[in-house]
Amino acid sequence: VDGATGDVLIENNIFEFAGDDGIEIRNQNYSGPLVTLTIRNNTIVGSGEDGIQIIDYSANSNRTFVIERNLIRASADVGLGLMNNGETIEDFRAASMPERIHVFNNTFDGNRYGITGGDNLIAVNNIISNSSVVGLKKIDSHSTIAYTLFFGNRLDQVGSNVDAATTIRGDPLYTSTYELQSGSPAIDAGTASFAYNSETVFHIAASEYSGIAADLGWRELWVNHAPVGIALANAPVT
Repeated sequence: VDGATGDVLIENNIFEFAGDDGIEIRNQNYSGPLVTLTIRNNTIVGSGEDGIQIIDYSANSNRTFVIERNLIRASADVGLGLMNNGETIEDFRAASMPERIHVFNNTFDGNRYGITGGDNLIAVNNIISNSSVVGLKKIDSHSTIAYTLFFGNRLDQVGSNVDAATTIRGDPLYTSTYELQSGSPAIDAGTASFAYNSETVFHIAASEYSGIAADLGWRELWVNHAPVGIALANAPVT
Protein backbone atom coordinates (compact mmCIF):
# COMPACT_ATOMS: atom_id res chain seq x y z
CA VAL A 1 0.00 0.00 0.00
CA ASP A 2 3.02 2.33 -0.03
CA GLY A 3 2.79 5.14 -2.56
CA ALA A 4 -0.63 4.02 -3.79
CA THR A 5 -1.75 5.35 -7.18
CA GLY A 6 -5.14 3.60 -7.07
CA ASP A 7 -7.78 3.09 -4.40
CA VAL A 8 -6.96 0.60 -1.64
CA LEU A 9 -9.36 -1.37 0.60
CA ILE A 10 -8.17 -3.28 3.68
CA GLU A 11 -11.29 -4.87 5.16
CA ASN A 12 -12.46 -7.67 7.47
CA ASN A 13 -9.06 -8.84 8.68
CA ILE A 14 -7.58 -9.85 12.02
CA PHE A 15 -4.05 -8.59 12.75
CA GLU A 16 -2.70 -10.07 15.97
CA PHE A 17 0.65 -9.45 17.68
CA ALA A 18 2.53 -8.04 14.72
CA GLY A 19 6.15 -7.57 15.73
CA ASP A 20 6.11 -4.01 14.37
CA ASP A 21 3.10 -2.05 13.03
CA GLY A 22 -0.15 -3.82 12.29
CA ILE A 23 -0.55 -1.77 9.09
CA GLU A 24 2.14 0.64 7.83
CA ILE A 25 1.49 3.01 4.93
CA ARG A 26 4.10 5.26 3.34
CA ASN A 27 2.26 8.25 1.91
CA GLN A 28 4.96 8.97 -0.66
CA ASN A 29 4.65 12.06 -2.86
CA TYR A 30 1.92 11.79 -5.50
CA SER A 31 -0.01 14.04 -7.86
CA GLY A 32 -2.86 12.70 -9.94
CA PRO A 33 -6.50 11.66 -9.52
CA LEU A 34 -7.69 11.37 -5.93
CA VAL A 35 -6.69 8.08 -4.30
CA THR A 36 -8.68 6.80 -1.30
CA LEU A 37 -7.19 4.26 1.11
CA THR A 38 -9.87 2.65 3.28
CA ILE A 39 -9.17 0.55 6.38
CA ARG A 40 -12.50 -0.87 7.53
CA ASN A 41 -13.84 -3.45 9.94
CA ASN A 42 -10.52 -4.87 11.07
CA THR A 43 -9.32 -6.08 14.46
CA ILE A 44 -5.75 -4.96 15.16
CA VAL A 45 -4.48 -6.27 18.50
CA GLY A 46 -1.12 -6.31 20.26
CA SER A 47 1.02 -4.58 17.64
CA GLY A 48 4.66 -4.25 18.66
CA GLU A 49 4.65 -0.58 17.63
CA ASP A 50 1.59 1.15 16.08
CA GLY A 51 -1.72 -0.43 15.21
CA ILE A 52 -1.80 1.74 12.07
CA GLN A 53 1.08 4.01 11.10
CA ILE A 54 0.93 6.53 8.25
CA ILE A 55 4.29 7.97 7.21
CA ASP A 56 4.07 11.31 5.43
CA TYR A 57 6.48 12.89 2.93
CA SER A 58 7.20 16.44 1.74
CA ALA A 59 4.35 17.00 -0.74
CA ASN A 60 0.65 17.39 0.02
CA SER A 61 -0.33 14.31 -1.98
CA ASN A 62 -3.80 13.85 -3.45
CA ARG A 63 -4.83 11.01 -1.17
CA THR A 64 -7.54 10.57 1.46
CA PHE A 65 -7.48 8.01 4.25
CA VAL A 66 -10.67 6.48 5.69
CA ILE A 67 -10.33 4.52 8.94
CA GLU A 68 -13.70 3.19 10.08
CA ARG A 69 -15.26 0.45 12.22
CA ASN A 70 -11.95 -0.93 13.49
CA LEU A 71 -10.98 -2.25 16.90
CA ILE A 72 -7.40 -1.14 17.59
CA ARG A 73 -6.23 -2.44 20.93
CA ALA A 74 -3.10 -2.98 23.04
CA SER A 75 -0.61 -1.37 20.66
CA ALA A 76 2.79 -0.92 22.33
CA ASP A 77 3.02 2.58 20.87
CA VAL A 78 0.04 4.25 19.13
CA GLY A 79 -3.32 3.06 17.88
CA LEU A 80 -3.12 5.43 14.89
CA GLY A 81 0.25 7.15 14.65
CA LEU A 82 1.28 9.81 12.13
CA MET A 83 4.92 10.34 11.27
CA ASN A 84 6.60 12.61 8.70
CA ASN A 85 9.82 13.08 6.72
CA GLY A 86 9.68 9.44 5.65
CA GLU A 87 10.57 8.27 9.17
CA THR A 88 9.05 5.11 10.58
CA ILE A 89 10.58 4.80 14.07
CA GLU A 90 7.73 5.93 16.30
CA ASP A 91 8.71 8.80 18.59
CA PHE A 92 5.20 10.13 19.29
CA ARG A 93 5.90 13.36 17.40
CA ALA A 94 2.24 13.63 16.27
CA ALA A 95 3.12 14.80 12.77
CA SER A 96 1.23 17.68 11.15
CA MET A 97 0.06 15.66 8.16
CA PRO A 98 -2.03 17.83 5.78
CA GLU A 99 -3.84 15.08 3.85
CA ARG A 100 -7.45 14.40 4.85
CA ILE A 101 -7.95 11.51 7.27
CA HIS A 102 -11.44 10.33 8.27
CA VAL A 103 -11.62 8.35 11.52
CA PHE A 104 -15.20 7.14 12.00
CA ASN A 105 -16.70 4.71 14.55
CA ASN A 106 -13.55 3.06 15.85
CA THR A 107 -12.65 1.73 19.29
CA PHE A 108 -9.13 2.52 20.49
CA ASP A 109 -8.45 0.69 23.74
CA GLY A 110 -5.39 0.00 25.84
CA ASN A 111 -2.85 1.61 23.53
CA ARG A 112 0.01 3.75 24.83
CA TYR A 113 -1.43 6.63 22.79
CA GLY A 114 -4.77 6.50 20.98
CA ILE A 115 -4.17 8.83 18.01
CA THR A 116 -1.19 11.13 17.43
CA GLY A 117 -1.06 13.92 14.86
CA GLY A 118 -3.01 15.28 11.93
CA ASP A 119 -3.71 18.75 10.56
CA ASN A 120 -6.75 17.67 8.52
CA LEU A 121 -8.18 14.78 10.52
CA ILE A 122 -11.90 14.43 11.17
CA ALA A 123 -12.77 11.97 13.95
CA VAL A 124 -16.43 11.17 14.68
CA ASN A 125 -18.17 8.52 16.83
CA ASN A 126 -15.03 7.02 18.36
CA ILE A 127 -14.22 5.53 21.77
CA ILE A 128 -10.77 6.29 23.21
CA SER A 129 -10.15 4.25 26.35
CA ASN A 130 -7.42 3.07 28.70
CA SER A 131 -4.52 4.85 26.97
CA SER A 132 -1.52 4.59 29.28
CA VAL A 133 -0.12 8.01 28.28
CA VAL A 134 -2.55 10.14 26.23
CA GLY A 135 -5.71 9.41 24.27
CA LEU A 136 -5.28 12.12 21.60
CA LYS A 137 -2.15 14.18 20.91
CA LYS A 138 -1.85 17.26 18.68
CA ILE A 139 -4.78 16.63 16.35
CA ASP A 140 -4.95 20.30 15.53
CA SER A 141 -4.95 22.96 12.78
CA HIS A 142 -7.90 22.11 10.46
CA SER A 143 -8.80 18.94 12.38
CA THR A 144 -11.89 18.29 14.47
CA ILE A 145 -12.86 15.56 16.94
CA ALA A 146 -16.55 15.17 17.76
CA TYR A 147 -18.86 12.62 19.39
CA THR A 148 -16.15 10.94 21.42
CA LEU A 149 -16.26 8.84 24.57
CA PHE A 150 -13.17 9.00 26.79
CA PHE A 151 -12.59 6.50 29.57
CA GLY A 152 -9.67 5.40 31.71
CA ASN A 153 -6.96 7.34 29.89
CA ARG A 154 -4.07 8.77 31.88
CA LEU A 155 -4.83 11.98 29.94
CA ASP A 156 -7.70 12.24 27.49
CA GLN A 157 -6.09 14.70 25.10
CA VAL A 158 -3.27 17.18 24.62
CA GLY A 159 -3.39 20.03 22.08
CA SER A 160 -6.29 18.57 20.09
CA ASN A 161 -9.42 20.17 18.63
CA VAL A 162 -11.98 18.28 20.69
CA ASP A 163 -15.61 19.42 20.58
CA ALA A 164 -16.54 19.61 24.25
CA ALA A 165 -20.28 19.76 23.54
CA THR A 166 -20.33 16.26 22.02
CA THR A 167 -17.74 14.65 24.30
CA ILE A 168 -18.79 12.22 27.01
CA ARG A 169 -16.93 10.30 29.70
CA GLY A 170 -17.85 7.02 31.32
CA ASP A 171 -17.25 3.30 31.33
CA PRO A 172 -18.21 2.00 27.86
CA LEU A 173 -19.14 -1.38 29.39
CA TYR A 174 -17.30 -3.55 26.92
CA THR A 175 -18.08 -7.18 26.34
CA SER A 176 -15.20 -9.67 26.09
CA THR A 177 -14.99 -8.77 22.38
CA TYR A 178 -15.00 -5.01 23.03
CA GLU A 179 -18.53 -4.50 21.80
CA LEU A 180 -21.13 -2.64 23.88
CA GLN A 181 -23.33 -4.02 26.60
CA SER A 182 -26.82 -2.74 27.37
CA GLY A 183 -26.51 0.36 29.52
CA SER A 184 -23.29 1.61 27.94
CA PRO A 185 -23.11 5.43 27.72
CA ALA A 186 -21.82 4.95 24.16
CA ILE A 187 -25.23 3.69 23.01
CA ASP A 188 -27.17 6.33 21.05
CA ALA A 189 -24.44 8.87 21.86
CA GLY A 190 -23.19 9.35 18.31
CA THR A 191 -24.37 11.05 15.18
CA ALA A 192 -25.61 9.70 11.87
CA SER A 193 -24.43 12.73 9.92
CA PHE A 194 -21.56 15.14 10.30
CA ALA A 195 -20.73 18.27 8.29
CA TYR A 196 -17.37 19.98 8.20
CA ASN A 197 -17.10 23.42 6.59
CA SER A 198 -20.50 22.84 4.96
CA GLU A 199 -19.34 19.49 3.50
CA THR A 200 -21.14 16.35 4.68
CA VAL A 201 -18.25 14.03 5.40
CA PHE A 202 -20.15 11.31 7.29
CA HIS A 203 -23.65 9.92 6.87
CA ILE A 204 -25.46 6.69 7.70
CA ALA A 205 -29.14 5.98 7.08
CA ALA A 206 -31.56 5.55 9.98
CA SER A 207 -32.15 1.93 8.94
CA GLU A 208 -28.50 1.18 9.56
CA TYR A 209 -28.37 1.80 13.29
CA SER A 210 -30.51 0.78 16.24
CA GLY A 211 -32.11 3.29 18.60
CA ILE A 212 -32.55 7.05 18.47
CA ALA A 213 -29.00 7.75 17.30
CA ALA A 214 -25.88 5.94 16.16
CA ASP A 215 -23.66 4.33 18.79
CA LEU A 216 -20.03 5.18 19.42
CA GLY A 217 -17.28 2.68 18.75
CA TRP A 218 -16.65 -0.04 16.23
CA ARG A 219 -19.83 -2.08 16.73
CA GLU A 220 -23.43 -0.93 16.86
CA LEU A 221 -25.53 -2.65 19.53
CA TRP A 222 -28.56 -4.01 17.69
CA VAL A 223 -31.37 -4.19 20.21
CA ASN A 224 -34.60 -4.57 18.28
CA HIS A 225 -33.54 -5.94 14.90
CA ALA A 226 -30.56 -7.34 13.06
CA PRO A 227 -28.40 -5.03 10.95
CA VAL A 228 -29.06 -4.96 7.22
CA GLY A 229 -25.62 -3.51 6.51
CA ILE A 230 -23.41 -0.68 7.63
CA ALA A 231 -23.19 2.14 5.12
CA LEU A 232 -20.42 4.57 5.96
CA ALA A 233 -18.89 7.51 4.19
CA ASN A 234 -17.62 6.79 0.68
CA ALA A 235 -18.85 3.22 0.23
CA PRO A 236 -21.52 0.84 1.57
CA VAL A 237 -20.86 -2.50 3.20
CA THR A 238 -23.50 -5.11 2.38
